[in-house]
Amino acid sequence: MPGSNVDHLSGNGPDVASLSCSIAGGDWRIRDARASALAELAVSDAHRLDEQLRISMVGRLNAMIDAVARALRGRAVQELKDCSHPALAARLEDARDVAADVADPRFFMRSGLADELYAQQGLTLLARSLPISAGEDPQRPSLLVRLTEDHDRDIAAAARAMLIAESGDLESDGSVSDLPDHLQHRFVWQVAAALRLSVSPVDAVETTALDRAIEGAANACLTEYDDQVRAEAAAMSLAERFDGEKAGRTDLLLEALEDRRPRLFVALLACGLRMEFPAMRDIVVDRDGALCWMALRALGLERPEIARVGYPLAEAKGDRFVQDLADSLETIAAMESAAALDALSLHRAGSAYREAVQSVATLRKR
Repeated sequence: MPGSNVDHLSGNGPDVASLSCSIAGGDWRIRDARASALAELAVSDAHRLDEQLRISMVGRLNAMIDAVARALRGRAVQELKDCSHPALAARLEDARDVAADVADPRFFMRSGLADELYAQQGLTLLARSLPISAGEDPQRPSLLVRLTEDHDRDIAAAARAMLIAESGDLESDGSVSDLPDHLQHRFVWQVAAALRLSVSPVDAVETTALDRAIEGAANACLTEYDDQVRAEAAAMSLAERFDGEKAGRTDLLLEALEDRRPRLFVALLACGLRMEFPAMRDIVVDRDGALCWMALRALGLERPEIARVGYPLAEAKGDRFVQDLADSLETIAAMESAAALDALSLHRAGSAYREAVQSVATLRKR
């Protein structure tokens, strides 16, 4: 039978005992699988995870696991060989895949990694959806390229740093260097632990050698990641160079979108509104566009400017956002800039405070 685990010619396959256990537990597994599948019916269309985003998140997670496991395994194997443990090195090299342990929802969802990948991949998909605009002069270099040659050395240096950081990020979907430090460390140690448990040492000597090799490999990788500039940090550094300059702010925001640099767009808004990058990023990738239009008004943009910046962003996110902007533009533009800023008060607070308020609010709803 195609796809069967039993080899009828050789007689190899699951024994009677394991097959009986599998059948005995079949009812529980069927019910569990059905319950998981049906649970999605309780999620409204507005809150259901977009399929493209889901695929993007899973792809990024798998690429990260593969990249980190490969780096750790390579370093640890070499260390074991150097320390005269060739047999153990060979077993580690041939050890089973660790993806299932690291991608386990109990770690992935509770560690904060799912939230971060949701936001990061949401921004990545937004970048791909933004239209490429050549502007009035098709021969004119893009915004970021022009800024690398700016007469202000600080702006030029910051633009070059962002260009390098984003180039490295695009070249490696498996990069973990752009994760926040606490998630980066948690992720690397989770992969290291899964790698450690994929091998069974034969004695205490091998146990010690294996633990030292894997721990050393993890520390070396984390040191390497710490030396790399995060693309988001580079974007904020560049945006800070324009902080306080209201003249040309709309053009900068618009060109950041036209240049398909949503990170720079987020950073410019975050700096102007004194917000942390992740908080502003959440607003930009949110499925409800109201907060984003509110942020543009809070920054002091008037109706024509909100429309100029808002429509390309709305078009990239889909027809519903275009309609939402059209419906709310007059209301948003009629607000005082200070009132819009006050409406974003919680979003402008520090992450620890925001998370605590959200946690208590969630508990009250139960």
